[in-house]
Amino acid sequence: MRKLLVPIDSGTLSENLKNHLKDFASALQYEVTLFYVIPVAPVEHNLMHFDLYIIRDKNKERFEATSNEVLDEAEAELRDIGIEKVEKAFAVGDPAEEILKAAGSGQYDLIVMNTHGMGIAKRVLIGSVTNKVVHHAEIPVMTIR
Repeated sequence: MRKLLVPIDSGTLSENLKNHLKDFASALQYEVTLFYVIPVAPVEHNLMHFDLYIIRDKNKERFEATSNEVLDEAEAELRDIGIEKVEKAFAVGDPAEEILKAAGSGQYDLIVMNTHGMGIAKRVLIGSVTNKVVHHAEIPVMTIR
């Protein structure tokens, strides 16, 4: 079975994304994996660097609860439009890096993700997760506006 990696940033999916997934996943028999990343950066305090893993361990239950809530909501939206083959996964860290890591695992055939219409000035200053994924992914990326 072919697999789509669908990174999300909230439980509410855009109508465009749902419409494309409904047509695309159903027609080509893809399994959809919803992927949510809790953005967390390493913390610096009093010249000591606390590793991201420490943050993950201390907040593991809270991260899992938050992720499950977001992923369950998005899964329900996909099931409402007739997509039955849905898996869920989450990670903690830099969203673009975690998406690229998941995509590079060899489990997925295609990434499908939203663009958010970020203006060029804002994109230059802070970057864009979608932009980073498009330029660095080892598998094809389909963006939905």
